[in-house]
Amino acid sequence: MNVKTFLRGFWQTISVAKFFIVQTLSLFFVSYAVGMIAEAMGSRGCPPRPEFMGAMFYGIIIFAAVLAILSLHPIVMPGVWLQEISRDITRSKIDLRFRFFSTHPSYVLLDALLFIPALLLFWNGGTETMCEFNLDWGQGIAALVIAIAYPTLRLIFWYVLGRQIYAIEGNSVWLAIIWWYILTIPVIAVFSSLYIETYIEPRRGLPLVNSETFAGGIDAHPQFRGGIVRIRGTIKQGIAKCGLWGKKDRTDYPYGTVVLDMGPGNGEVIVQVKRPGQVLDLEAESKRQGEFETFGRLSKLPNPEKKMLCAISNLPDDPPPGGRALLEVEIPK
Repeated sequence: MNVKTFLRGFWQTISVAKFFIVQTLSLFFVSYAVGMIAEAMGSRGCPPRPEFMGAMFYGIIIFAAVLAILSLHPIVMPGVWLQEISRDITRSKIDLRFRFFSTHPSYVLLDALLFIPALLLFWNGGTETMCEFNLDWGQGIAALVIAIAYPTLRLIFWYVLGRQIYAIEGNSVWLAIIWWYILTIPVIAVFSSLYIETYIEPRRGLPLVNSETFAGGIDAHPQFRGGIVRIRGTIKQGIAKCGLWGKKDRTDYPYGTVVLDMGPGNGEVIVQVKRPGQVLDLEAESKRQGEFETFGRLSKLPNPEKKMLCAISNLPDDPPPGGRALLEVEIPK
């Protein structure tokens, strides 16, 4: 193969980009829509979140469905694309014309690139079991299923159902695939690294505060104060929502707390949120069975600067053995 032929294959990447970009957008939006449904309908023991089922919810689902149809159409209804690139772009004497398959078994190598973002989404969604990460969990599962589905369907329709193209031989398909790998692998590597640093790494390696690491209470562990920690405890006092007078919608409360028992002799922790959205997240997490878990910044109580806490009057004046601490929820992202 000479250099001229290899360079000619470069322009065929425009055809590759057409269906690959649509498949990539479909992967993200369809998986995101599935994540939204998992969060709104309730999953992993979390209660439903009907407040998320608004115009944007249904708009994204419809948009995702359209993208899914567009991405599957070239596989289900295969054809030959007639492509033309102007001589002004190629800097040649004549316009460049070539035929290109809408689907081909060798395209499974292009589908394989989708496994990289799919695995990242799956990793991000599988790292947390909290209700707040139900969207990420649903998106990760769906993204991995979609990444597996594209090459599987491509091969099934081609070999099993006989949706093959006999018009021409695909002798130039490999050039476009090679060029696409050369052009996209560096970009995918950079974006993958940024995604890991932004969404996954901030939660990995954070100090864990539980009945074992918090032995003796807040006074025995000054290292947990100030920075963000991951806390696990048993609910001692359920959700309390405060901040408004009169009858208001359940989504309006700007403050909320739950009280966690950290174990015998370890004291208790008041978990506080300060935004209406966080109040609903706190309510969802507090209704699950088993341990309560979240992230936040830990400080000691009593604290004159933080004495106005939602439902603190419901607690005894004297703290339990191990003391009383405050965790202000802050999700590391």
